[in-house]
Amino acid sequence: MLSSLKQTIKDELSRHLVLYLLIFFVFIAGIIAGMYSLNSITSIQKQNALSYVNGAFGAIKQTSPKWSDVYISSLYNNAIIFLPLAIMGLFSITIPIVFVIICIKGYLLGFSIAFVLSSYKFLGLFIILLCIILPAIITFPCYFLLAKKAVLNSLDKYKRRDIPQTNRDVMLSMGTYVSDVITLGILLGMGLLIESIITPIIITFLLRFY
Repeated sequence: MLSSLKQTIKDELSRHLVLYLLIFFVFIAGIIAGMYSLNSITSIQKQNALSYVNGAFGAIKQTSPKWSDVYISSLYNNAIIFLPLAIMGLFSITIPIVFVIICIKGYLLGFSIAFVLSSYKFLGLFIILLCIILPAIITFPCYFLLAKKAVLNSLDKYKRRDIPQTNRDVMLSMGTYVSDVITLGILLGMGLLIESIITPIIITFLLRFY
């Protein structure tokens, strides 16, 4: 089973290597922009953000948050990125917006990493590794796959723009893409569920040393 999965990943990368590289570099560009943008905010804004995070950490110290509350919040935060990304794949002229959304996702990650590192130093390193990067191993492949499928589906619609199609033809052509989006949404939800159960435990443990 593991060898089959490895071969599937290898075949997928070989077929769409250029597209994956483009998505990856746009994502990395977003991370870099997010990390550098931390220097552009004022010290007052940075202090307000730090006070907010410290308040949240203090609440976690006193009462361990319910995983269900964390899960609902995580679902919402991901839905505002995942759903627009999926919708962009339904149109033929929205390919640039797909890359913009991926860049925004990278930007948010980069800003979070820079803020946590600058504010919590050594503790921040563990928070990043265990609470940001580790969960990202599960969730970010879903975004990369969705971005690829959105771009390919948009390109396919663009190529078919001059071909007369009935409403039934349009619905059938959308079927595979919508099915893939649902599958990726389910996988993302499962990844977020695991993240929501594990992350509060990790943060509670780390805060003992803070």
